[in-house]
Amino acid sequence: MSHENVEIVRRAIGAILSQPPDEEAVGEVLDPDHVLTTNWGVGETEHHGVPGSLAALAEMSVIWDSWQQELERVLDAGDERVVALLRFRAKGRESAVPVESPWAMVVTLRNGRIVTSRVFLTHDEALKAAGLQQ
Repeated sequence: MSHENVEIVRRAIGAILSQPPDEEAVGEVLDPDHVLTTNWGVGETEHHGVPGSLAALAEMSVIWDSWQQELERVLDAGDERVVALLRFRAKGRESAVPVESPWAMVVTLRNGRIVTSRVFLTHDEALKAAGLQQ
């Protein structure tokens, strides 16, 4: 299952980050009760289901003039968990200041579908949360 879970997460991230997002593909890999928990340093927010995940993504365009995400690695963490390591690049809408930052998600799957995704501001935080690093 671990290789399959890694591929499911790759597919989900590819579908979400495509321009525009591939809503049909996202719906195929996210559980209807999926919970995305984000914390970009200003407080934790939960987004529910496919609509919530897509709304969280749409919020990025409000804050950033231009932005992109790069998937760097996807790691099997065992126990139906996968860690996705990403890189964010953007230019501030008001400031025009360029920003580049690593970030990550710990994803939990059940029956071949993603049930939870939790955002971490660093790769190390996610790896520690998934038990892949001390």
